[in-house]
Amino acid sequence: MWALFYFFMDISILSKELPYLLSLKDKNIQALALDKNFTKHRHKDWLLLQLQARQKAKNKLPTWCSNWAIIFPTLVSVEQASSEKTAAYKADLVSGNVLDGSGGMGVDSYYFAKRCVKVDCLEVDFFLTQIVDYNKDVFQLSNLTVHTTSLEGFLESNTKVYDWIYVDPSRRESDNKRIVDLEACSPNVVELLPMLKRSTQKVLVKVAPLLDISLAIKQLQYVSCVYVVQWKQEVRELLFVLDFSVEKVSNVPIRCVSMEGQAILLHTSSGGTIVYDGVKNYLYIPAPALMKSQDFGGIGQYYGVDKIAPHTHLYTSKEWVSDFFGIGLKVLHVSNWKGIRDILVQNKIEKVNIIIKNAPLLNVDVCKKLRIKEGGELFLIVYKNNANGIEVVVGEKG
Repeated sequence: MWALFYFFMDISILSKELPYLLSLKDKNIQALALDKNFTKHRHKDWLLLQLQARQKAKNKLPTWCSNWAIIFPTLVSVEQASSEKTAAYKADLVSGNVLDGSGGMGVDSYYFAKRCVKVDCLEVDFFLTQIVDYNKDVFQLSNLTVHTTSLEGFLESNTKVYDWIYVDPSRRESDNKRIVDLEACSPNVVELLPMLKRSTQKVLVKVAPLLDISLAIKQLQYVSCVYVVQWKQEVRELLFVLDFSVEKVSNVPIRCVSMEGQAILLHTSSGGTIVYDGVKNYLYIPAPALMKSQDFGGIGQYYGVDKIAPHTHLYTSKEWVSDFFGIGLKVLHVSNWKGIRDILVQNKIEKVNIIIKNAPLLNVDVCKKLRIKEGGELFLIVYKNNANGIEVVVGEKG
């Protein structure tokens, strides 16, 4: 519906509604939709869309939401767009002349243009290119050029050589189901590798967080580095750097980073021996980015910590590791499942933050069986040890 709407409606006409839109910014959207005076407005649906988009994106895209001269596309486009945090991070990875092959609503292109020499932004959806073209003038990005075309179509006739090409394949089917297979995405980056190689030396590919890293490395062939990007305790993006100028890298580095500032460098197929041991003085719960790397031996080597069990992704050490990427706990009590209730009673512990690792229990089960509530300052970690028995640690943040 909105594609047709923007096709037949001139953006300049809609932009004249922006002062009125600003006057509605403090209105309740549900109440406004039922207001008889408002429902008579010619562009009421578009105005509601703008308010809903800003509400949806207020944390993800604060620069867009604070600028009432900006026009938003559909809510799906807003949902699929990069956050400002991750877009700014990606812009630091590229340089020079950049081709953004998956423009969308233009968030990535915005940050590329802020930090690079020139950016060509491609988007096959005509109404999205209208919006990006309009917004780039609002943002005064004279080095950003928007093209209504697919990446495949552009590359077929392109003669220019770019320093970087960025590709963010669409990860949803027509029925809105998520796609986690790289070759089922659009565009199919695997098929496009020969064409990409003719137009650049380096490619940055953003893929779904659920994608298997090892499989993607094999499919993309020229991967020189992988970035696992975490924000607010959730893996938001996997970024694959392809470098056509080097031989195939057998031990691809994986950089796990959080937008809050932590980062460590691991390597796939490092071949390191994983040391398993029982709980010592400190217990560590890896951050989501580390978990996604699947390099559990590399984590142990990097920090000098031992793993609890093959399928229990917890680590332990005698000495405190202050910079561990995740949650670090000082161990106060260790017990088997049968003995933990007595420890809680003896120490008058009634509230804990429950974390379960590789154990057949739910938080609600733990609360009920141990007669405790969730919350407070202490942590209660339930897990399977290397002997396949259930153990419990009570700890406090180190």
